[in-house]
Amino acid sequence: MTGRSSGTRTTIPPRASSPAASSPTLPSPAPSPTPARTPSPPTSTVSPPPSARSVTPPTTPSSPLSPPGSGARLLNKFYDTEDELLDAAARALNEEYRAITDAGFTVQIDAPDLAEAWDQINPEPSIADYQAWIGKRIDAINTALDGIPRDKARLHICWGSWHGPHTTDVPFGAIVDECLRADVGGLTFEGASPRHAHEWRVWSEHQLPENTLIYPGVVCHSTNVIEHPRLVADRILQFTDIVGPENVIASTDCGLGGRLHPQIAWAKLESLVEGAALASREIYGR
Repeated sequence: MTGRSSGTRTTIPPRASSPAASSPTLPSPAPSPTPARTPSPPTSTVSPPPSARSVTPPTTPSSPLSPPGSGARLLNKFYDTEDELLDAAARALNEEYRAITDAGFTVQIDAPDLAEAWDQINPEPSIADYQAWIGKRIDAINTALDGIPRDKARLHICWGSWHGPHTTDVPFGAIVDECLRADVGGLTFEGASPRHAHEWRVWSEHQLPENTLIYPGVVCHSTNVIEHPRLVADRILQFTDIVGPENVIASTDCGLGGRLHPQIAWAKLESLVEGAALASREIYGR
């Protein structure tokens, strides 16, 4: 793993117990899969209790998936350029994404690479170069989403789930406009991380597109400390005061599984529910 510290790149060696990992290789064209039997639409869904919502939640379950950009991390032995690989991966994924939404699910594209790749690129890019790099991946995501209604798709970004200082993270404000070009109806992002909790101010400087929801993280996956419901409510209100409560769904920074003990994860979710209920009472007076 590489990172920047005070402008200097450092190398963090793997733990001694970790076996050497080899990168997957793409020796042939990306397939255009024909999905097996398309599952029937779900007959029932599970929604959070009313007290957990600051706005109406989605009515269908979601399926988190990798973006086309993940395919570009493969060792490419077939395509002449990375752009060709991105396009091929996007077209292959489009068929899968369509099968998912046709079955009644919402597609959530998990694309941490849009933020976390910043301090992994050598030589260090300029902000403008990095925005162009992200832009190609957003274009690929939009190709993969061709024909899918915006309200059936959302995009998740984060700065990686490694537990470390994160002092070399790219600022949210530097990438948010590119992320908002994605043809999705919702954007989920870290809003509780100690490194990014201050960036709710970004929404005062960048226009949220119409018919787009934000899912800010209001509990963090990188600490075992349980956020107080009052803090959760305050975080929610910071966003609703700017973009309106109808455009906000309180969420977690990232997946909690594998990073926190289950009891801690559930306690964080309980605090999220209590904090959302408190924020809703203050917004709606009930």
